[in-house]
Amino acid sequence: MRNDKVIATFSHALVRGRASKGLVVALFLLSSLTAAIVAGTIGYSRATAAQSAQQALTQVDNPAEVSLRVSTRQQSTPEAQDAAARQLIQQAFAPTSVSIQNSLRTEPRPVQDRPERIQIIASEDLTPQGSMPITVTAGQWPGGVGGSPLQGALHADAAAHWGLTVEDVVVVDEQSVVIAALWRSQDPSNAVWFNDPLIRSGVTADLVGPLIVDSSTISGFTDPPIVQWTIRPEIDSVDAQALGPIATAATQLRSTLQTESVELRGVQVEET
Repeated sequence: MRNDKVIATFSHALVRGRASKGLVVALFLLSSLTAAIVAGTIGYSRATAAQSAQQALTQVDNPAEVSLRVSTRQQSTPEAQDAAARQLIQQAFAPTSVSIQNSLRTEPRPVQDRPERIQIIASEDLTPQGSMPITVTAGQWPGGVGGSPLQGALHADAAAHWGLTVEDVVVVDEQSVVIAALWRSQDPSNAVWFNDPLIRSGVTADLVGPLIVDSSTISGFTDPPIVQWTIRPEIDSVDAQALGPIATAATQLRSTLQTESVELRGVQVEET
């Protein structure tokens, strides 16, 4: 079987797997199909099968869209919680490297004189220079802790929907927030955004945002906030033998993180 036919076989199976169940099914398909091709094709090496699998995955999916997201509530010692979660995640997927982004969010919050609620998020990576790439379209990025009223950066399309601009004020949960900047994502399909429709459009049926605030102030809107880790296994560079263990690690991730050092009020795992 020629290499291009092998890739076509992988691609067809991956389209079906990713459409039905997501990342975990795709990884299991990669693992099983690679093994089948190696076993059934004379002179076809495992390395070549792995290369075909990786090429197929690249053709079928934008690698930035392949991700998992773990959610729980932020503990009283967030730095220790984050360190524990990262260690457990890295151990679960070892020896495969994974990229991990930590972020915080609230439940949708009420806004004075507005029919929709607003989504508030925060992350040390959520800056124009951070690993969650965004572009400031107006104003200046808000500073850190301190100052009253609070400052935030609002999605540009959300601001347009509400007729707001820089230096306007929104009152969320009876707290005034000055809009210091407007922003958009440089790549809404990037895994760090987890296909969030607000990142693309700024508005859904009953939700507007996101409004980005400093991580130290988000607990003022919800206590404790939801903490999330978005995880992307770097599957474009792994050996075929590692694909099955990656899928297993993904399916067991919830139980892996159900520890006192990470969990608060339950653990949820989602996949794109």
